Amino acid sequence: MLLSIYMLLASRICYFENFLDRLILASLKMWDGTDETFKVYFDLMQKWSDNVSANDDVITRRALKIYAALIKARDRKAIKSKVSKKPNAKSSK
Repeated sequence: MLLSIYMLLASRICYFENFLDRLILASLKMWDGTDETFKVYFDLMQKWSDNVSANDDVITRRALKIYAALIKARDRKAIKSKVSKKPNAKSSK
């Protein structure tokens, strides 16, 4: 509710836009500064931000969907990096 009031006022008073992407990614332990991570983040934000109404319930549901998708992407990336770091099973002796 507070954010919606702030956005309403901010759109009429100033052109300030808050960039919380790094904060959100850092809080989810996803911040690595790579283009791949930003692409995942911005694609999800774009997907779930289209046609948003001012309804608090809709905003909350979409925020939860974005959160769940980011967690899933983080876990997928962690698994992918673990698999790529595994030493080769065949050792030459």
